[in-house]
Amino acid sequence: MESAPSGRDSRAARCLITGARTTMNETALTLEDTLKTLAERVVRSIPADGETTSWELKNRLHVSSSMLCLALGRLSAENKIRITPEQLNYRIALPEKPASGN
Repeated sequence: MESAPSGRDSRAARCLITGARTTMNETALTLEDTLKTLAERVVRSIPADGETTSWELKNRLHVSSSMLCLALGRLSAENKIRITPEQLNYRIALPEKPASGN
């Protein structure tokens, strides 16, 4: 007879048996979807011809500092925003568009 799984395996087995809400993989996918959606909202909240601060974004979007930082990090890694430190906050702007040859 097999022994009962222990630790993390035990939790996963209980999730499968009892139909618990989410597994670790489902939670990771949900977080990824949430960050993607928040990142899109951040980009739409930045004025096209200007910039804003991380504090203004946090208040405008009604999100936690942690979630905002994750979304800003994602956007920065994808070169979709520029981040400049400013005292306790950060200035957030869209990347400069290359000058056209006209």
